[in-house]
Order: sequence, then C-alpha cells, then structure tokens
Amino acid sequence: MHSKLAFIVASAALLESASAHVRFMHTYGNVNENHFGWVIGHESWIKAQNHGNGQWPGQFDTVVFGNPTIPACCWAPDKYKKFPRYWMDQGCGTTLEAQNLFYRKNPWREGANYLEPKYHEQSQQMMNHRNYHFFMAPIDMGAFLPTRQIMDWQASTDRMALASPGGWVEIATYQVNADGAGPFRCRVDTGATSHGFGRWLEVSRQPPGRQDWYSVDAGRSNTWSNLRVQIPTDLKCTGKAGKYENVCLLRCENYAQNGPFGGCVPFNVVYPKTEHPPAPKHEPPPPKQHVGYNIQGANPEAGYSQYYKGRKRDVEQKQVRRAANADPEPVAEPEPAESEAEAGGTD
Repeated sequence: MHSKLAFIVASAALLESASAHVRFMHTYGNVNENHFGWVIGHESWIKAQNHGNGQWPGQFDTVVFGNPTIPACCWAPDKYKKFPRYWMDQGCGTTLEAQNLFYRKNPWREGANYLEPKYHEQSQQMMNHRNYHFFMAPIDMGAFLPTRQIMDWQASTDRMALASPGGWVEIATYQVNADGAGPFRCRVDTGATSHGFGRWLEVSRQPPGRQDWYSVDAGRSNTWSNLRVQIPTDLKCTGKAGKYENVCLLRCENYAQNGPFGGCVPFNVVYPKTEHPPAPKHEPPPPKQHVGYNIQGANPEAGYSQYYKGRKRDVEQKQVRRAANADPEPVAEPEPAESEAEAGGTD
C-alpha cells in the first residue's frame, strides 16, 4: 500500500513538472498571409486538442530550451538531480519526440534500456521510466532538433513564411497546460544556423500571460493564440534553405521555469526589387555633310590649291552653260567690192 501511494505521489510530482507546455502550430508573414510555414519540431500528426494530463501524445512536440528537458526529481538517479539545469541560449532546443526517435535507435544509457521490455509501451510505468533515466538526464548531442535538415525539408515542400523588411511574422500557438502562456520574447539569427541568435525583436501581439507569473495561466489551457513579431527595416538575412535565399531564423520563448517553452521559425525575407533606369535609346548618326573649303588651311584636304582649282572649275562650268543658252550673234554682210573702172579712174 505504501509503495502504491509513493508511486501516486511521485507521478503527481512528475506531471506537475512536465505537463505544462505550449505548441507552435504554424506561421505566416505579411507578404502572403495564405502562404503557411512550418515550425521547427512541430508534429502535424498530433492534433490540437485536449489530450489529458499525459505526456503522450499532446506534449511530445513541445519545444524546450532547458537542459535537461525535464527538471530531475523523484526516482531519477542522484547524479541527474545534482546536474544543474540551465537555459540554452543558442540552438532550437529539443522535444520529447526528437529524443524518443533518438533513443529508439540508441536505447541504452547508464545501464537503463529505453525499450524496457517489462513495461507496456503506453503505460505510465514506461513513461516514468523514460522520464527518470532519459528525459531528466542531460540531453544527448544526437537528441537535439536537427534544425538544418528540417529547414531543408520545409523549403522542399514550400512551407516557409514570407515577410518583408518592416513587416511581420505571425505564429499560431496552442497552449497545452498551465505554464504554456505568454508573454514571449523573440530573437533572430540572420544566418539561419540556429547558433547566431542575438538581436531581440519587437513583439507586437502576445498570447495572454504575465512575466512575473512565469507564463502561468491555468485558465487558458487548450486554447489558441497568436504571436506577432515585427521585422526590422534594416534586417539583412543571409541564410539559405533549399530554393529559398535571404532566410532568417526566429526563436521565441516564454518565461516558464520548467521551460522555457516556444520554438524556432524560419522565414524568407522578400526584399523590394531594385528599379534600374531604362537604357538610353540608340540615336542614328547624323548624315555626313560637305565640310566646305577651308581657305585657312586647317583642313589639309581642302587647302589653297584645291580651293582655287574648285573655284576655277565652277567658273568654267558656268561659262559653258551660259554659252550654250545664249542667242547666236548676227553675221555681218560683206561690203560690195569696187569696180575696176571706179578703182582705176579714167585715163
């Protein structure tokens, strides 16, 4: 009886520390609000609905930025309890599903078997076993979200939000449990590597919640909200993903102590096209004209001799034309010759 009560108490404590999350569902930008993008780590097969208090499946795609994923407690090995949990300021975190896939291929850790045969796959005993020995342990390097591969897959399926400088990116969120509320803070990685998050961006639309309450709002469990992030006018994105260039990576997270929870969103910045001035029209060259006679000798081909030769030729041609058009002059009649008698006189 005592062991059963201890199991119930331990399970309740585990649920309190693990079952409080938010899911980022999809995203879009101001360039085309009907062009939806995916979120790194989102599992579309998990419906947005009340799945109860269990971790599977409703919390398996919740992104966590704390290491270990779940704060160690209860029957976790002492070395995990002594391991200081810390906030990961870079990367896109992990999910229970990412770790689940990794440990199914690499089931052994510190003598514990992820596929423990004595527990039924969907039983609470199996879930507790995995929490204590795997999810409460420091995250294995192979169990983080493979951001690059996911981004390339999203690009190949044309699932990337489109935004412009001075525009915005909006994320649809689904609050699973108590500390999956807002507010959120967001940073950008201009190279889209997930290791260059630095600049904090303005969040113009927030899901309900308070920072001083560590993003706890139990009354809004299983509800939808929207998170809008403003894109600076001077943002220069240099990342690439598939056919997309000018890609940035956005990371948003809330203030939950068991988290923080949130997610990474790649988006493509569509810059305005540069307008080039029209090419000048081709002007035909002017017709060649006679340069005239350069009597100053500036033109070697039209010096003094050529000038006077040309003038003489012009005058001669005019005289010929004038002579051809003139009336013929009358011919004078010859005077009569004197007779011999008149010329000789009389004897």
